[in-house]
Amino acid sequence: MEYLSFPNIDFAMLASLSAELRAHAPQVQAQMEREATYAGYIDRQKRDVEALKRDEGHPIPADFVYRDIDGLSAELREKLSRVRPETLGQAGRVEGMTPAALTLLLARLRMAERRSA
Repeated sequence: MEYLSFPNIDFAMLASLSAELRAHAPQVQAQMEREATYAGYIDRQKRDVEALKRDEGHPIPADFVYRDIDGLSAELREKLSRVRPETLGQAGRVEGMTPAALTLLLARLRMAERRSA
């Protein structure tokens, strides 16, 4: 079914090659197409979440400047500046925080660490 994740391949094309695939109900065919379409995104997000779990204890300096992080919403930058989480795990529990925002925050923390090293 991974072939369905390719841009120009749909279920009808694959079903023309296999009687077993043609036997599936239209609803099942549509579901299989949807799952194949989003499988790569879901896998990447799972890897991001696993990486964030590993880095949950990563410390955030007390003087870290959140307003300089492009890509975070103004609301989230303001909340982080007010809450001042001590670790990435604490930042992850701030209302409105997303896995993408945590990934961005971790990248900025690591960049700042490399600069100061």
